[in-house]
Amino acid sequence: MTKKQTTKSLEEEIRNYGSTIKEIKDIVEKVRQTPDVYIGPLGDKGFLTMIREILQNGLDEILKGVSVDKHMAVTFDERTNRVTVTDHGRGIPHGMIGKIFGQTHTSSNYEKQPYIYSAGKNGCGGAVTNMLSHSMTIDSYQLGKGKHAEFVEGHLWKKGEVDIPAKECKGKQGSVISFIPSETCLNVDKFSLTWERVYDLVASIVPLAPIGTSCSFDAIDRNGIVHHEDIVNQDGVITHLINLTQNPFINPIIIQND
Repeated sequence: MTKKQTTKSLEEEIRNYGSTIKEIKDIVEKVRQTPDVYIGPLGDKGFLTMIREILQNGLDEILKGVSVDKHMAVTFDERTNRVTVTDHGRGIPHGMIGKIFGQTHTSSNYEKQPYIYSAGKNGCGGAVTNMLSHSMTIDSYQLGKGKHAEFVEGHLWKKGEVDIPAKECKGKQGSVISFIPSETCLNVDKFSLTWERVYDLVASIVPLAPIGTSCSFDAIDRNGIVHHEDIVNQDGVITHLINLTQNPFINPIIIQND
């Protein structure tokens, strides 16, 4: 490159350029400043993506065959935008809740095994959902013991993980994750996501899990009316085709093999 005549002010800019380069070291702030890089569209669509990430984590436990029960539960409150997902899988490893949800690229799915299915791989879904949330709470139950942790604006509270009383852990295995998305991070003044859209999301994902998987869906709309549906995967992925067929000539003949 041919050097051309430079002014003193430009020379000064060149010399000082390095000092203007800043690095955001807090991964939470990195995610919150560029949320679209991690979840794509923001607003209600981004909110729906966050719900999908947490729901899929629970369904992955069923897909892997490590859930004590092929049943999940999802609740959604339109008034507060709080979403709660309950599963009966292995639970979030105790002592690692802050790491798993406070850092990106932490996952058990990096090494895929034949016939062991899971949707996630990059280890960002649950963590990014937390980092883009106003608040998140996690209860993890493992072999009769329970741990509780809370995050505020993506950061783990000072208490870290606290013990859940033993009497509240009896008969429980798995995790309960509840979050409220951040309006600021998702660039909206107010979310308008309806319970019907959340229901449609859940109903579209459950058929991708093993046959027999079920999900209890409960929602409260903005008028305080409660809505309940039990979503059961009876036919597998062909469920989508069945739902699209309004006047079948015959009932489906299903031949399946792994």
